[in-house]
Amino acid sequence: MLDQRSARGVHASALVSTLTGPGSAVVRVTATPSQRVTGSWAVTCRQGTSSSRDADDFSGRTPLEVAVRAFGGPGDSCTVVGTAKLARSGRVEVQLFAGSA
Repeated sequence: MLDQRSARGVHASALVSTLTGPGSAVVRVTATPSQRVTGSWAVTCRQGTSSSRDADDFSGRTPLEVAVRAFGGPGDSCTVVGTAKLARSGRVEVQLFAGSA
């Protein structure tokens, strides 16, 4: 696991972030009680003076796993961010894993 965060309350949201090399990742979202969430992921990679960015939105009922598209290349330094927000009140947990779903 690369990062993990949680939050509770009405429309609670949590954000995970990590600095890594090229690869792939998975954003895992759980909620208590289980409910719909909306979220997004974003990746920014840099090598020297060049950079690239990719992002996407997602929604669904928890538990939910969302694959982050493969990113970066040799020598890149990449930042991966994932976030999720509850549709109602409760507790949300967002985890970021290396690899693919």
